Amino acid sequence: MNRRALLAGSLAATLARPGRAEPRPWRVGFLHPGEQAYVDSRVAAFRTGFAPPPGSPEIVTRTASNDLARLPALVAELAAEQVQALCAVSPPAVGAVRTASLAMPVVALDLESDPVANGWVESLGQPGRSLTGLFLDLPEFTAKCLQLLVEAAGGAPKVGVLWHGAAGTLQVRAAREAAARLNLPLEVAGIQAAAEIEPAFAALHAAGAGGLLMLSSPLFGGRVRQMAELSARYRLPAINQLPEFAEAGGLLGYGPEAQGMFRQLGALTRRILEAGPGRPLPPVERPVRFKLVLNARTAAALGLTIPPMLLASVDEVIE
Repeated sequence: MNRRALLAGSLAATLARPGRAEPRPWRVGFLHPGEQAYVDSRVAAFRTGFAPPPGSPEIVTRTASNDLARLPALVAELAAEQVQALCAVSPPAVGAVRTASLAMPVVALDLESDPVANGWVESLGQPGRSLTGLFLDLPEFTAKCLQLLVEAAGGAPKVGVLWHGAAGTLQVRAAREAAARLNLPLEVAGIQAAAEIEPAFAALHAAGAGGLLMLSSPLFGGRVRQMAELSARYRLPAINQLPEFAEAGGLLGYGPEAQGMFRQLGALTRRILEAGPGRPLPPVERPVRFKLVLNARTAAALGLTIPPMLLASVDEVIE
């Protein structure tokens, strides 16, 4: 055997040794109740937060296209894919995963629930071994949104609240409590499906609402342009908990910066997988980056004069 053949054989044997095999990438399930086109950018941000390379995850995505009845079947599909962790976005997705009682860790992104009150975690600091994630401090956040809206609308005598029932009742309770502190009447319009959105706008306008608070929901998140158009049509100064709402023509968008949230979720998931199975999960986190966006064109069209102190707190003004 010549020297070249001997070296080639030695190299092949070295590469074939089990200890030198490339590690398989992590497999992460990603469950969202919305539409795939809306979710793609969120998955990309999640992947960035996971911080490849090395170890770029294989992300197995399932979306329900706003048909919440499909979520249990999608959870079963993800479990069959042998994912090592499952990210669930929104209360319906988290609820479907919890009902399935999976052995893998669940990492939630839920802007509408209290994980302690729901019994999903033992405490924010020590959630246990099954679920952690990103959750808002809803009483404080909802009160902040309501205050911003009242300031921008010049002291609206009554505020309408648009609420998606599948998101749970915590946000509505927080809005009622905040409104009571401000001595502000509320008119709540609860809906269950996308077809009810425009009739709800019409009903709130007819009830004399001088402003509109849109509570967080994936159903609303994928429809910011429609919501902005409806708020203009019914002349309702409105605030949505996605900054993209103001960029689409709504008056105010205030909330966690979406791409930043999903990057944060990706980083949290990576830490869980690196720690290994059976370990207590990291503490529940809050979104760290918030953004307030004002659409000045919309304010002018509605005849509003934005107070200087509110203008000074805005992160971005759309002229």
